[in-house]
Amino acid sequence: MQDLLDVERMLLINFENYAKELQDRLGIIKGALAKYSDFVKEVDDHQELYLANSVSYLKLIRHMSQDWAAWQRVMEAPLAEDQVQMQKRLLGLTPRHLSLQRAVQRLQSVVKFYDLQPASFLKNQQHLRLNPLDCYHMGVALFEQRNYEDAAKWLTVAAENYTSSPLNDLIGIPHWRVYEMQFEALLKIDKKYSAHVAISKALKLAPTNEQLLKQQQRLVTDDRLIDSNSNPSAVLSELQQQCRGKLRQNRTLSCQYNKRNTEFLRLAPLAVEDLWINPHVMLYKQGIYEREIRHIKKAFKSCPESHKFAEEPEISGCLIPSSYSLRIRRISERLQDMTGLDGAMDGFFVLTFNNSDSFQLFQLKILKEIIQDVKATAIVFLNNVAFGGALTIPNIDVVVKPSCGDALITFNEGNFEHTMCPNVVGTSMVIIKLFFEAGVDEMELVDDEE
Repeated sequence: MQDLLDVERMLLINFENYAKELQDRLGIIKGALAKYSDFVKEVDDHQELYLANSVSYLKLIRHMSQDWAAWQRVMEAPLAEDQVQMQKRLLGLTPRHLSLQRAVQRLQSVVKFYDLQPASFLKNQQHLRLNPLDCYHMGVALFEQRNYEDAAKWLTVAAENYTSSPLNDLIGIPHWRVYEMQFEALLKIDKKYSAHVAISKALKLAPTNEQLLKQQQRLVTDDRLIDSNSNPSAVLSELQQQCRGKLRQNRTLSCQYNKRNTEFLRLAPLAVEDLWINPHVMLYKQGIYEREIRHIKKAFKSCPESHKFAEEPEISGCLIPSSYSLRIRRISERLQDMTGLDGAMDGFFVLTFNNSDSFQLFQLKILKEIIQDVKATAIVFLNNVAFGGALTIPNIDVVVKPSCGDALITFNEGNFEHTMCPNVVGTSMVIIKLFFEAGVDEMELVDDEE
C-alpha cells in the first residue's frame, strides 16, 4: 500500500500544479472581464460622452474585432499541457481493474466473516469509512463477480445515500445510474418489487432516458411484482463465533504470580493468567517491555536475506538468533522461564501479517515441518490490532485479543490449532518461539529451516 500512496502523492502534486495553472489563467480572465465590464458600464452611465465619440467608437471596434477573436483562440488552446502529460505518465502507475476486483474480494471476505453491514461503513470512524460512490463500485464489482446478493446490499446503500454534487456530476456517476445498477442486482435475486421501486426512482431523476424506460417495461409486463424470500442466514462456524467474541463462559480461569519455574522467577515473579488447564494455556500480561519491542522491530527491519521468509504476500517473517544481541538473548531466556522447559530453539521467529482470511499458524511452511517435535509455543504480540486479528484455539474455546507485550504460552498436547482471525484494521506482528523435549537438537531444527 505504501507504493500506491507514493503514486497518490505524485498525482496530488501534479493536480495541485494543474489547479495553479487554472487559477493563474482564471485570474487573467477575471481581470479582463472586469476591465471590459467597466467600459460598458461607463458608457451606459455617460452616454452623451461616449456614443458620439470617434475615439470610443474606434476603441470599441478595435476591441470587438480583435480581442474577442484572440479570446476564442485562448479558449480553444490546450491548458496546462505539462500537467496533462505528467498525469498520463502517472496513470500508468495506478491500479488496474483487476486490482480493484481483488481489493473488493478482500474487503467482502472480512465483511462476511464478521457479519458487517454495508450501511455501517458510511458512519464509521474516518479510517473505516466509505462514501456512497465507494459503495456503488463495491456493488458493481461484486455484480461482475456474480455475487448478486451482496452486490444488491452495497448498491442499495449507495442508492439511498448518494447525493448530487458538482464533484459527483463532474467525475462520478449520475444518481439515476446508481438506481439502475441496484435494479439490475435486485432482478438477479428475484426481488421484483424492490427492483420496480429502484427503476421508478431512476426515472424520476431521468424521465426521458430511453434505456430506463425499456428497463421499466420489462417489469410492467410481469403481473407478479413481489420479492422472493431472502436466502437463510449462514450458520456461523465455531471459528467465526470465537473471532466475533461469542464464547462460552470459562469458570476455571485464574490469575497468579509465577514464581516456580526458575531462580529468576522466584526473585521477580511474573503475573500469569491460566486460560485453560488441560492442555495448559497461560497468558503473561506485559511479558516483554516497550523498549524490548522497539529493539525487536529494529532487528526485524534489518533482517538479512538469509533469515527472511515469506509464506504468501500477506505473511512475512525473520528468524532472529539469540546471538543478534544481549537483549534478544534475555528475551529468549525469559520466554523459556515462562514455560519451565529446557529445550528451546535458538532465538525466535518474528512474523508480520495483514490477513483478510483466517489461517492456522502451524500450517505455515516454516513451522509445519517441525510441529511434531514441539512441546510448547510462546507467542508474543508486538503491537495492538485495532479491529480483528485475535488468536483463537477453536478446539478448546480460547481467544486472545492482540495486546502489545502480552505473551501467550501453550503446551501442545494433541492437535493444537492456533488460528489467526482476519485483520480488519492493523497489521499483526508476533514473536513465535518453539520449545522441545529435552535432548532434541534445536540448532539442527533451525538450520533445516534456513
